[in-house]
Amino acid sequence: MLSAKGILAEYGKVSRWLLVVFSQNVIIKHMISRTSKDSYNNAEGAENYLEFLASEDGQFFRKVLSEAFLERLGSNPDQAILDAACGPGWLSHRLSEKYNNITACDGSEFFIKHAQSKYPKINFVETDLNNPLPFGSEQFDTVIMSMAAHDIEDQVKTFSELRRVLKPGGKFMLTMVNPYYAYPVGIWKRGLIGRLLLRKAKLLVNPYHWFSKQSRNFTFNKTLECYFYKISEHLNHLTEAGFNFRFMKELESLEDSPEFNLQYRLHRFPVIIYLEFTK
Repeated sequence: MLSAKGILAEYGKVSRWLLVVFSQNVIIKHMISRTSKDSYNNAEGAENYLEFLASEDGQFFRKVLSEAFLERLGSNPDQAILDAACGPGWLSHRLSEKYNNITACDGSEFFIKHAQSKYPKINFVETDLNNPLPFGSEQFDTVIMSMAAHDIEDQVKTFSELRRVLKPGGKFMLTMVNPYYAYPVGIWKRGLIGRLLLRKAKLLVNPYHWFSKQSRNFTFNKTLECYFYKISEHLNHLTEAGFNFRFMKELESLEDSPEFNLQYRLHRFPVIIYLEFTK
């Protein structure tokens, strides 16, 4: 039987575990909040995403993504770049430190106004990627799309439109959540003993085939709508839209983290994928 001191010690462990779980849920909610079109124009949802970007996980998230694009964009500082689904504009701003000709677009009025106010030197345009784009054919040397492929209901239609505005030989570069390791297929959990001992969560992978066979859309937290595509479907939709596959990389963290955070997860699993295609 535990002594009073032992009971207090166990209580303290459980209390700390509850705090960790709460923090993880907040992080996940912030990361997912941008996946719902409604949340794009919802001030609370948009603010949550901005809060995530400012967090420790958000800073690492931005570092990983920006490095992936900068590594592959090339040395021409005057290439015309379109940042499609730019969100609040942080990536456009990061790229503008090296490249001079950047246009960015997003369907969220809130994010576009935020980006225009914070980064006035960049041309931000409000437009929904589900509709025809307000750009000329063969206008851009490079099109990038970061972490937005799961937002698109008709990928072939949207990818075809992005191809239209790309110059012959131009590059389409995108990062996306790995559908086999992300919610709702991949879920991080810990058992009761793990909770009491404050062990880190482990990734549990659920069957995924029924998503593509029955219902492609799913809802996170009862409000956030997303679309599930297998990796093969992403690739097939891109090639069906007329793109030619060029390069793929699983983004990872070479260094581990003692904390249960994005760096810890990327050190163990390919949670984010980089893809590159040409026209």
